[in-house]
Amino acid sequence: MTIVRNRFLELTQHFLAPLERYLTTLMPLKKEFDAFKAVPHMRQFVLDDFITSFQQSTPHHMPNQHGLKGDWSALYRRFVEQSPSFTAWLEQRRADIGVELKHQHMEMLCSVDFTSVEMAQRGAVEVVDLVLKMKDRLNCIDGGLEEKQRRRLKGQLQRLVESVEDEELKAVLLSNGGLLMDAFE
Repeated sequence: MTIVRNRFLELTQHFLAPLERYLTTLMPLKKEFDAFKAVPHMRQFVLDDFITSFQQSTPHHMPNQHGLKGDWSALYRRFVEQSPSFTAWLEQRRADIGVELKHQHMEMLCSVDFTSVEMAQRGAVEVVDLVLKMKDRLNCIDGGLEEKQRRRLKGQLQRLVESVEDEELKAVLLSNGGLLMDAFE
């Protein structure tokens, strides 16, 4: 039974490998991450683009490592268009990728350098929006392993507010009904 299970696992992983490779092409580039913008999203899965990339990377007439021949493009097309398993797999991968993108965005927020020069180039609306986003992210972080990340983000939020040169805006940010008070505790 274990041998059969392992064989099906191996075949499934081999079958999903081209789909996984294609998903990596749908990921946003690092340059698309910006502290003043929302978390970037994975681009849409387009069947024809996948088939084209599959045909270019793996000639469909060649036997694969398992010695199986066939019309792989047609098989993938049927799988994507007709299988509920594909839909469930893609939704799960989208969710996993969404979590990873949020994590990458959080890492970027925790490490970006908020200099006074950059902050002077930003409008008050952008600064307030970023402060609200960071505050919201702080509220979403639970304790435990994320405590280090919470401390880093609190420090970044404090540096962000300190780098605002417009004293009136800074006063509003610091006095706005506890907007930042619990973040700095």
